[in-house]
Amino acid sequence: MIHMKKPILLAVLLLCLCTCCGRQGTENASPDKTDQQADANNAALHRIIDFYEWYRDQPSIQNCLVLNSCNEIYDSTRFYAVDFKATEDYLEKLKRSGYVSDKYLAFWREYFKTCDGNFRKYPTSDGVPDGFDYDFITNSQDFEEELKTVEKAVIAGVLDAGGSKTITVKFTTGSTLNVTMSMINGQWYIDKIA
Repeated sequence: MIHMKKPILLAVLLLCLCTCCGRQGTENASPDKTDQQADANNAALHRIIDFYEWYRDQPSIQNCLVLNSCNEIYDSTRFYAVDFKATEDYLEKLKRSGYVSDKYLAFWREYFKTCDGNFRKYPTSDGVPDGFDYDFITNSQDFEEELKTVEKAVIAGVLDAGGSKTITVKFTTGSTLNVTMSMINGQWYIDKIA
């Protein structure tokens, strides 16, 4: 009877030893992956900050995207219409910044077409043109303070989805933006800002 207990006891000890060693190996692998994720998240955040710094230095690139709404003599007989030449110039400036993806640009092209369709469906020439009453880059009507201190923005959350991620960026004012990005040729590009 004593001889039977020794092999069982030895088997239990070996099992415990293997389990402990297995956990130790897993713990060592996990921090590397966590470090890589943190590095990727920080790289994405820096791209966002760089983009907003670039944008801060672009005076009024979103102005005058709608005909009969600015910088021209107002004519009450003319209705609003999207100025597609101006919107393409706007999108080209964003593309040349090197921070936005083709997906981002395609979204805004479709948005401008939809807005123009709405102008045709519901003609108006009064007030701020519908769909153009906020800043597209900041997704806000008032974002000056955030732009002034964008360098101090931090990550408030990350949602990974394969080759893309959505970074919740928190500004010193407490406001947040969700920026969806994708990795293209080893670099993060902005797909959407919400």
